[in-house]
Amino acid sequence: MTVEEIRIPTVDGVMLGGTFHPTPQAVGVVVISSALGVPRQFYRALAEHLAQAGLAVLRYDYRGINGSGGDQVDPNDARMSDWGELDLDAALQYASDRCPGLPLVALGHSAGGQLLGLAARSAQLRAAVMISSASAWWRNYQGLQRWKIWLVFHLLIPLFCMGRSMFPARKLGISTVDVPAGVCRQWSRWGRLPGYLVDPAAGTETDGYRGLAVPLLAVSIEDDDYAPEPAVEALTAVYPGCQVERHHIGRGERIGHFGFFRPRQGAAHWDFLSDWLYKKCTSQEPDSELSAADAG
Repeated sequence: MTVEEIRIPTVDGVMLGGTFHPTPQAVGVVVISSALGVPRQFYRALAEHLAQAGLAVLRYDYRGINGSGGDQVDPNDARMSDWGELDLDAALQYASDRCPGLPLVALGHSAGGQLLGLAARSAQLRAAVMISSASAWWRNYQGLQRWKIWLVFHLLIPLFCMGRSMFPARKLGISTVDVPAGVCRQWSRWGRLPGYLVDPAAGTETDGYRGLAVPLLAVSIEDDDYAPEPAVEALTAVYPGCQVERHHIGRGERIGHFGFFRPRQGAAHWDFLSDWLYKKCTSQEPDSELSAADAG
């Protein structure tokens, strides 16, 4: 299957690494936004599946990660909010320009779903999907995992960002590549706030969360300790104008936080996902035209 390695310009001059999957007679274009510290290559198998189902796909790396690294950004100045406001926004713009007239869909894994409301161009979406995306305030978790999350945000990140330009996420088993220290410092502040990134104390712009009014599929997984159902539902609540559909993968499957995107673990659920996306892209219902007030 043909793929194109591309560069995506952001409004502040950073060039993001990206991969585009064209497909003949596409009915829509899907932009895949990664989890924190996960390179775009991880999503290749799912992207190929979606392309075979008639959807063009764009996957990309956030600034400071993998193909968008180098000396373009000072790791101490990078912010996680930049990944939404600048990088996701640029990816949506590229996809829209590349496939003019086609419905635009965002698919976010973990952090990729959290950042959706920060991108101004999310207003152009036909639909959105969040997979294992949660509001990561530590009290949204139960039992031992609650205290593990507390430890990450209150002690681990502040300690290991001290005097470093990159947070050693790979060595600590939090993600597959190291992450700019500035990104992790902001992330840990969000994790200490009840409203996470939309908490008034976070200082982020929240109009995009309140104003988004599209079908939103939120996928949760029973054995995913990083995105349990209460934390997933806390995140869907920050998109009050969306028509939320929940899809929960129950016990009996070992998928965890990352397995949905691995063929041997998650491929049994990919047809459901591609069918949902195909129907939203070909539907004549004016979902994307609903205002938040109409949706309520």
